[in-house]
Amino acid sequence: MNYAWSYFFVLIWLAYLISSGVLLFSRGFLLSRVSKTDISSCQRLSLNESDEYFLSEEIVQEIFKDVNATSNLCLPQKSKVIILLIDALKYDFGVYKENISNPLPYENKLTIMYDLIQSSPENAHLMQFKADPPTTTLQRLKGLTTGSLPTFVDMGSNFASPEINEDNIIDQLVRHNLPMVFLGDSTWTDLYPRRFRRAYSYPSFDIFDLDTVDNKIEQLLPKELAKDDWQVLIAHFLGVDHCGHKHGPLHEEMARKLSEMNEVIKSVIAKMDGDTTLLVMGDHGMTASGDHGGETEDETNALLFAYTKGNKFIGSEFGSDNTTMQQIDLVPTLATILGVPIPYSNLGLINFNIVPDIKVPYMNKFQTLLLHAWQNAQQMYKYFFNYALENKRTFSVDELENMHNEYVLFTHRVKTVYNEAGFKSFIGDLNANMRLILNTCREIWVKFDAVQMSQGLLFTLLPIFFSFLVVNNLNALELYRIFTPKGVTFTYLVNIAAGFFGYRYFKNFSFKSEDHGVIFFTNIVSAFILIFHALQNWRTIANNWSAVKRFGNMPTRIIFIIAVSVFFSNSFIIQEPKILSYLLVGSILLLAYEIIQKCLRLELNKRFKWSQFLRSTIAQLLLFSVLAIIIVRYTYTLFRCREEQGNCVDFSGNSDGFSIKRPATAKTYILAVVIIVLYTTLSRLYLRHSGSLTGGSPNVWLARYGPTIASICAGGHLLLAHSAVKNVKRTHIDAMALVIYGLMLVQIVVLCVSPLLTFYVLPNFSTPIQIRPWDNVIPQIFKKIKRMYDDAEARVNQMDAMVYGLTTVYSSATIV
Repeated sequence: MNYAWSYFFVLIWLAYLISSGVLLFSRGFLLSRVSKTDISSCQRLSLNESDEYFLSEEIVQEIFKDVNATSNLCLPQKSKVIILLIDALKYDFGVYKENISNPLPYENKLTIMYDLIQSSPENAHLMQFKADPPTTTLQRLKGLTTGSLPTFVDMGSNFASPEINEDNIIDQLVRHNLPMVFLGDSTWTDLYPRRFRRAYSYPSFDIFDLDTVDNKIEQLLPKELAKDDWQVLIAHFLGVDHCGHKHGPLHEEMARKLSEMNEVIKSVIAKMDGDTTLLVMGDHGMTASGDHGGETEDETNALLFAYTKGNKFIGSEFGSDNTTMQQIDLVPTLATILGVPIPYSNLGLINFNIVPDIKVPYMNKFQTLLLHAWQNAQQMYKYFFNYALENKRTFSVDELENMHNEYVLFTHRVKTVYNEAGFKSFIGDLNANMRLILNTCREIWVKFDAVQMSQGLLFTLLPIFFSFLVVNNLNALELYRIFTPKGVTFTYLVNIAAGFFGYRYFKNFSFKSEDHGVIFFTNIVSAFILIFHALQNWRTIANNWSAVKRFGNMPTRIIFIIAVSVFFSNSFIIQEPKILSYLLVGSILLLAYEIIQKCLRLELNKRFKWSQFLRSTIAQLLLFSVLAIIIVRYTYTLFRCREEQGNCVDFSGNSDGFSIKRPATAKTYILAVVIIVLYTTLSRLYLRHSGSLTGGSPNVWLARYGPTIASICAGGHLLLAHSAVKNVKRTHIDAMALVIYGLMLVQIVVLCVSPLLTFYVLPNFSTPIQIRPWDNVIPQIFKKIKRMYDDAEARVNQMDAMVYGLTTVYSSATIV
């Protein structure tokens, strides 16, 4: 094996170690779930005698002959529904505290809830509304409408659009002709476009105050309540959430917004009829600083308040918790109230505390609840087993077998429920088993895996540290003696053996999958190999370390420490673009200062002339430094503003796109494209001037044309993705981004194999160049050229060697 191939396989080995560590960490942190596109369906039974599927006494008798065959039937609708979703409405905001003289700004502001619970306890109910992390609005809306557990990475078939493509309560209402009206956060219309009879949506990010969206909803809400052409009305208020981000829950503005929401709820209750159920809820809570997104108690503890003027709620005597409701329970509960199928991927349970107690003809109360509960169970079991069948490594075989045995027992037991006491016993056991399914899924999709995360961090840092220790402190000859062909072959064989061992015995070490076992044991073995090489050459490494200046490059180290520290502070992350821009400008100034200082030392004895100065290296460095700083400062304006950033102006001009009618926004995008093209052009001119683009090798060819193609695709994607053009398919626009990623991957691989952008032409020397396996090619060529110029006869009788790209032998790969 050639020494160059040895180095190549060493790079592949190190790349595997680092990437496998990152993969292991991402599996523990970036939780993922495969979304399914199956759809639940049922035949809605009607109370109208003229309908084909009239709920007659004969139908009821037929249903209870075999309850297991009733999953395709839906009982009639119980009421209309009004949903007031107040973003970030924490449970503490709705709890009324008596005998308190100095309430906090968020306390005792939603008094209408307390008043209704006191006056009509059977018609009003307040509960904790527990959210699953991540507690961001997008993921929470997915959970509130699908009944499943959205994760950081929801893998589905629709990557080009945020539109939800799995079964959900919104689409079920559309399929069964139950019209809906929506007002508020545009996230709903992004997830469910063209689903609502009327939609008044407003962007949640492109606003800079607490009242814009809420005021528009309050203006339209009374008009919609007066109409009777809807069955579900949804209003999503944003002011409380924005107030939390901007001021926190302890600010007086929070007291004002909550008091305003209290008046909105009063107004809705006054206008709603007796055939309507009102649900006031939050999608998540907030921390003491007003933030959300994690899994703390403050962030997951939202509020749910239910009220109905007419019929009373069923209550908690039939198995439902009356103090806490999981957010995923909302979907089956809404499906029960509205008489539609429970969405296919739902993992929630019906909460009878907020279901109106409407009598179904020819049925006892427990029979009605039995049908609802068993249909819920059949839907959940069907989804769970089908998901496990298609994703076999997700759940353990023992868990699946136990779940299936329990389900078979319940299919026999449901036939023996003949009275209310039997139903209460049955529903208690059934709910406990379905919660077990939920917790099993939650362990995989929601809870962070600390073991995989810690192992991933360890397996990422170990190869980086020890490879740096070895490569940075040993010369080429010493590296060649370590990474000999035999040594590299031995390393690969040991890793293959360790991988096979991990694949075969992963269960014995409690790993979740075969690849986890492979990654663990190959990284452990590789870490020992790297440690062995470091200890074997420790004297040389220690000598090199002692020769290095302890305080050298101190400013750059400080900048690096500050940049790393950003990720340990929530406030720093919010202002990350500004901080990184500031640190990058500081690095540019520091680099320019050091180079100029060295150049000035060489030119102190020369007489200063402006003409020479303008053509000097110092002037060029100053010019490029100023240009780089200007570009860095401008790129900060291209970042999307967060709602927590009060001193930020969105580069998009608060609009969804640009066109000829919005030239100011168009100029911003065009200027960004000009910067991309300018950087690519200047880089290519510089590399061509230095000779780095001479020759026809793959790395030179990619360096010559790859950045040009990438800049064209980047500019096209930026312009088309944010424009008002409608005749270009989204897949075509996204294809340009995929081309950029593909070119980048190919470029990285090629540069790893052949990083030097050099091209040399050598004559037939009388004395050939002697290049040993551990020597670099470029220094040997330089020494040969130097000897030729020292030998006058050689210069006359022999042609000079030509080397292209020698001056940028190291910088060219970085520029590309």
